[in-house]
Amino acid sequence: MVLRVLLAASAAATAGRMVWAGAVELAPDEAYYWLWSRAPAMGYRDHPPLVAWMEALVPTAMGAVSPAWVRLPVILLGAFMPLAAYLLIRAAGASRASALPAALAGAFCPAASAGAVILTPDAPLTMVWILGLAAALALSKGWTPWLVVAGGAAVAIALLAKLSGLLLALPLAAALVYRPKGAPRPVALLVAAVVLACAAAALVFLPHEGSEPGPLEFQMGRLSEAGIHPLGPLEVAGAIIGLAGVLPAAGVLMLGRPDARCTDLRPRVLAWGFWPVISILAGLSLIIHVEANWGAVALPSLAAAWALLVERGLARRPGRWLALAWSAAGSSLALSTLMHLHAAGILAPSWVGKGPAARLHGWRTMAHLVSTSDPGPVITSDHEIWAALSRNALDLEVTLVADDGAGLCELEQGSWRVKDVKLGLDREILACRADDGRLALRSRTLR
Repeated sequence: MVLRVLLAASAAATAGRMVWAGAVELAPDEAYYWLWSRAPAMGYRDHPPLVAWMEALVPTAMGAVSPAWVRLPVILLGAFMPLAAYLLIRAAGASRASALPAALAGAFCPAASAGAVILTPDAPLTMVWILGLAAALALSKGWTPWLVVAGGAAVAIALLAKLSGLLLALPLAAALVYRPKGAPRPVALLVAAVVLACAAAALVFLPHEGSEPGPLEFQMGRLSEAGIHPLGPLEVAGAIIGLAGVLPAAGVLMLGRPDARCTDLRPRVLAWGFWPVISILAGLSLIIHVEANWGAVALPSLAAAWALLVERGLARRPGRWLALAWSAAGSSLALSTLMHLHAAGILAPSWVGKGPAARLHGWRTMAHLVSTSDPGPVITSDHEIWAALSRNALDLEVTLVADDGAGLCELEQGSWRVKDVKLGLDREILACRADDGRLALRSRTLR
């Protein structure tokens, strides 16, 4: 029964995502990663290479036909998300009664739903994180060589997805350190797992041809924009609640310090998959802008903790807590559906131009306006313009540069306005001639 529900929910969601993915333009970041995949490499400028390697499996002809084919790898990962979430929650110790609704709430929360259809490094990272966390939970009960190797491989693959994947080593280390009394610690196997993870780290942190300054240096460069943001931690907390849902966010109550007399160490392992991520984000938010999706890797622990909270409530008032669990699953599905309708411009179209959904519209029109004006060779320091033009205007010569020299000329010499009355979008492409005669472009969104 449980498997049938999970498969039915996954099949329905995947079908809807394919329709949505084919109808909505690629965001600039998606086009950016697609362009990476056309020239697979060991490293790239912004992130580790896993998202490009995944996308490289999609034939070029398919990727050029429809955005749905570009998004196919993450849609397929999203199809397995309900089952993976269920396995994780069961590994945390929840019964079927609480695990099924909690898995659906976690698999269809706004963060997971967006990651299952938008091509970003967060999609493979989240899936590998769930599997690695499940391995850590299993290790807390008793280790086997395969579990240790699987945990090390999970850290390695997570690090190839995003630099924050390195934090997956913390719950795995906790599972090996907080052993039941008298249980042996697999030191030799732990060393082997560390070596495997370090091999992946070498691929990420060592310099690669064409990837300078490299993902680590690039991400650290954000600190140069540091300022004072006293409300940053509150914004992080609000983002986590919004991404997970109000009821599942209550699972944080189960991620406190476990009772020292408790022989079940799984809540402690879950806590090591949650609090370090949140603490780092809260600290960063005091000095730089923290994007909401950065906290996505903390949500699997939160979903499992929510299931354990429901499990505890079922022992007292089963009817009320079961209703809460299913209402959390229903609200996650409803909110994610509304979010996708809004992003597609179907629900309240005029609002699309006033939020993040604006990044999914207008780029084809922009590319058409620029390419039909016979601009000649184009340069830009804006990766969004470079990706959008390179994806949507294949016959245009576009080069991404560190400095386009636009500061040496008047940007107002020429411009194209991309306006969509229905969606409320009003984006302007500013143009000028650089010193070498090439056209330099930048963009701005008009409010």
